[in-house]
Amino acid sequence: MTAQPGSRNEKTASEITRDDIGNGLFILQKKDGFRFGIDAVLLSHFASVSDGGRAMDLCTGSGIIPHLMWADARKAGRSASFLGLEISESAASLAKESALLNGLSGEVEIVQGDVKEAAELFPAGSFDTVTCNPPYTKAGCGRVELTADGKFPEKMAARHELLMTFGDAASAARHLLKSGGWFYLVHRPARLPEIMGSLKENAFSLKMIRFVHPAPGREATMALLAAQKNAGEQLTVLPPLFVEDGSGTWTDELLSIYGMERKD
Repeated sequence: MTAQPGSRNEKTASEITRDDIGNGLFILQKKDGFRFGIDAVLLSHFASVSDGGRAMDLCTGSGIIPHLMWADARKAGRSASFLGLEISESAASLAKESALLNGLSGEVEIVQGDVKEAAELFPAGSFDTVTCNPPYTKAGCGRVELTADGKFPEKMAARHELLMTFGDAASAARHLLKSGGWFYLVHRPARLPEIMGSLKENAFSLKMIRFVHPAPGREATMALLAAQKNAGEQLTVLPPLFVEDGSGTWTDELLSIYGMERKD
């Protein structure tokens, strides 16, 4: 039996944060759990879903990506439905609470389940868009410690390929997507050769890639990728995205992604 991330069925109010993500939306997160970061925000901005489409977010965690994509679709005048799949029972429960808190229970649905079992949970070709912010670190790299009850800590399971690999995510996306559907993901540039191989094995063509740099002159630390199922091979390398400018402050583009304005 595969080990599952640790979970707690009871959390006091002091252990949960209510984080404002803009657009009148909030996300509930455990203080001591895995919390969403800039990679999830950038991926939600990079990805898109057509009007009337269905989007699935694999490894959804707090549900941040479905919530932000829902807000972007609404601002663009598009109607779409969003689902998130999360293996951690406690994280999925909080994500469901967030959707209820935001009045989106009919538009953002969270399902507790394993990415590797996506083919058993959902019909083939039932989504137009799939997103994934997967664990970045390969299994066997770094020290792994189990909890007292023999489970992987939630933070560790979110960062290391202990419960799934990128190949598992690509296989799930292949099953879930219609022909011509889009698979959006964020990952580390160092793993691109392996990722591109997995995409090809699962009938995806990498169509767009955008590298994210901490600042001009520094190496990329993330790569945003868009792959299409059963499509021709033609890759567009988009302009780089810089988090900070030369002075150490956020760039105008990043401020815009976060819905913020520069203060004089």
